[in-house]
Amino acid sequence: DLTAWRWFPDQDEALIEHRSSTRSAGAPLTGTLAGWLARVEAPFRERLSTALRATARDATPTDLEYRVRDPDGRARWVLTRAMRSTDAG
Repeated sequence: DLTAWRWFPDQDEALIEHRSSTRSAGAPLTGTLAGWLARVEAPFRERLSTALRATARDATPTDLEYRVRDPDGRARWVLTRAMRSTDAG
C-alpha cells in the first residue's frame, strides 16, 4: 500500500491519497498533521513531528519508520519519506 499526501504547514491541512494493491483508491481525504500524529504510537510521535516540521522549514529530508494504530485498533509499521516541494506559479 502507498499513501501519498501533501501537507500545507501554514494551514496544518493535508490532502491524503491512499493507493492499495488490494482495493480501489477512492477519493482523496483531507486531514491535519495533528490528526495523523494522534494515530502514531507515543514513543514515535515527537520524533516524527519534529522531522516533518524540519522538512517543511528547512527542506531537511525525512525518512522514518514508526508504528501507528488503525481506527480498528490494529498496530502496523509505517515508513514515511518526506521532502519539501513548492508549486511554481
